[in-house]
Amino acid sequence: MGYYLWGHSGSGDHTDEDRIRGTCRLLAQSPELISQRPAEELRYGIGALAGISDRLPRNGSGGTGLTHRTDGAMPLQKAGIRPVLWGWSGAGMSRQLAKRLGKFDALVVSERQSAEALWSAGLTKKTRLGPDLSFLVERHVRALQGAFRVDTVGLCLSAGLPEPAEGALYRSYQRLIRYIMVETNFQVALIPYCVRSGRDDRLLHQALERQFRGWGRVFCRKDGSCQELRGDISLCRWVVGSSGAVAAWSCGVPALCIGATPRATGLAQELFSRWEDVIVPLATLGREEELTMRFRRFLRREDRLRRELEMAVPLRRQQALEWQWESSPRSFASVTRGL
Repeated sequence: MGYYLWGHSGSGDHTDEDRIRGTCRLLAQSPELISQRPAEELRYGIGALAGISDRLPRNGSGGTGLTHRTDGAMPLQKAGIRPVLWGWSGAGMSRQLAKRLGKFDALVVSERQSAEALWSAGLTKKTRLGPDLSFLVERHVRALQGAFRVDTVGLCLSAGLPEPAEGALYRSYQRLIRYIMVETNFQVALIPYCVRSGRDDRLLHQALERQFRGWGRVFCRKDGSCQELRGDISLCRWVVGSSGAVAAWSCGVPALCIGATPRATGLAQELFSRWEDVIVPLATLGREEELTMRFRRFLRREDRLRRELEMAVPLRRQQALEWQWESSPRSFASVTRGL
């Protein structure tokens, strides 16, 4: 009777690696990781934390299956494994989605916005407030940390974001870096957070680095484990990015998040007094100057954002470390009565 982590796309997407490492740190025994890309898990050292396979056991012997995929209940049940939706984030709920989620034995979410969506859909009895896995991932500072000055802007720019208009997102990145080069003395570190065929952040970063190579203040960081990339992020004074923004917040680094995903928005609402100061919806980037304008406003709020992170992050990390399945709130209703 053990744990299965099912539905992972591979640690080349370091957000997925974050989820795996955070979960393994909580479990009392090594789980079995069912991955679409086992080779990626081995490349980033996940084999030291979990057994790795590309398929569920045919004759399940019980156990608990943790998955973030909303279509994961039936495959786990067919394998004789108890299905638990683990770390899902969402701000709304359709009738079809509520029906799918109702097939899980339990629904564990880490922030209020997602819990409210489940509660409103009538899934109160199955909903539990769980640990925020991002705050359980350790950081490893690797060699060449001297390349990071105290005024480094970390750019975790994703190659997987949809363009709000033809080429507008790329031009927004160009304009932001040009502003940093011309109007400030900051340096820029381009830090990848997804390295995979068809969605490799390094290709985007290399194209931007070539354009600004003459300034001598723009450099690319190599790929590594999510722990090593967090080490890079922790050396930055500020971060701008999509996936890397949540990693930055969990390291206590003020970050401007590109893309108003339910995960990022829900967490920002709990960490900051004004979550709008740290979220840039993709729809606003049809104007290429918008990202630079938001970054300039973001810099003016740095002191407040840093203070809020200094207060929130240690508590969030401690709550995640102390989380126990048996003592977690069984329903969102029991938590909200006192708010």
